[in-house]
Amino acid sequence: MGVREVFLRVDYIGDIGRAYLGDRLIADDFYFGRTWEIGLRRFAPELFQKTLTLRFLPLRKDAPIHLPPKRWPDFGPAQEIVQVRSIDVQIEYVLKLKL
Repeated sequence: MGVREVFLRVDYIGDIGRAYLGDRLIADDFYFGRTWEIGLRRFAPELFQKTLTLRFLPLRKDAPIHLPPKRWPDFGPAQEIVQVRSIDVQIEYVLKLKL
């Protein structure tokens, strides 16, 4: 059994999420109410040599974007929101069976 991929899974609320490896932008995500997944395997071994940084821009209540009503976050009295709810790593394995 071997590792096929390693995913960084980021559950956030905001307008845009950006991932940097050192100073280089390696991934971005426009908020849609779903968990953002970044495949990390392609960045090895650089991941062990440079800092991985996540940056988020807040989502404004009056943002001119289309989201289904169920995907809009609860802003409460705030005019904008940015929140990281969770970050985890998911490993995808491959198993070859000979029958």
